[in-house]
Amino acid sequence: RCSYYLTNMSLAKWGAALGVPKSKDLDYNVLRTPLTPLDPAEVRYCLIDVDIVYAGILKYRDKYKHLYNIPITQTGEVRRELRKVYKNEHQFYNTCRKLQPRNLKQLRWMLSAFYGGCVLASPTFKDELLKGPFIFKDLASSYPWALLSERYPLTPFRKVRQFNQIAKYMQDPDKTYIIDFDAYDVSTKVPCLFLSSSKLTDVQRLRTMNGRVATAEHFHCVLAQPDFELFKKCYEADIVINFIKISELEYLPDGFRRFIIDKYKDKTALKTKDPDIYQISKMIINALYGINCQKLLTDEVRGMLKVLTHKRDHVG
Repeated sequence: RCSYYLTNMSLAKWGAALGVPKSKDLDYNVLRTPLTPLDPAEVRYCLIDVDIVYAGILKYRDKYKHLYNIPITQTGEVRRELRKVYKNEHQFYNTCRKLQPRNLKQLRWMLSAFYGGCVLASPTFKDELLKGPFIFKDLASSYPWALLSERYPLTPFRKVRQFNQIAKYMQDPDKTYIIDFDAYDVSTKVPCLFLSSSKLTDVQRLRTMNGRVATAEHFHCVLAQPDFELFKKCYEADIVINFIKISELEYLPDGFRRFIIDKYKDKTALKTKDPDIYQISKMIINALYGINCQKLLTDEVRGMLKVLTHKRDHVG
């Protein structure tokens, strides 16, 4: 099991939270192998790492009563908390089931539309030394604010059959859409490129910069509404819409939103009064997005060694 998956913290941060500070007296530039003899300082470094994990496991064992019950991921912890909230709210579970893709084809199409967040740098000032002062903004508590205040697609996506109705649905403020389209003669309007080339199929004459689309003669793409609106701001292109699927926008269920408010209250009010509950509440808030955006089937590779061995023998 991975401590980072479970805590969403580095070993150093986890140790600091547990009161077991991580050792810093190690030269990472020294090449080591499993056979390299360790000096006393290196042994001490390793032992402190073990102490951190051991202290963390003890706290989780106290909470979940047995090692077997400890979740594998941080999101798994939050799901357990939410089950207590929704154990009698069948409507919530029914909503989740309705939103699940019905077959593998639907799942693949939905995955092709998912983009997630991106942090990009503009090449405008590449290779230049910039001198301050600089201004930056940091939105405090963005996750809970967005989950509480924004509306989300809470009905199954359905295909718009009447082609002449597509424009109307795309402008409806009470609906959101996923669009399947082809783009021709694509060029960028801004220096900070946005669209990843990994999202594209049927590509012709594509030019990229750091994996992002700069120009293209043609490509096929599937994007959700926020990403498509960003695409139109960033690129000039002739767009041919193949079809769209729409969903009704609604606020997240009341029980879920009350849960967010309670945890945010704990996070803000108990930072100095009860550090343990503060850390738990902060962790839960950070994991709440993962609850709402989940990949149902994960990729898995099996038998690769056997395949590679067979190819090597065959070539030999």
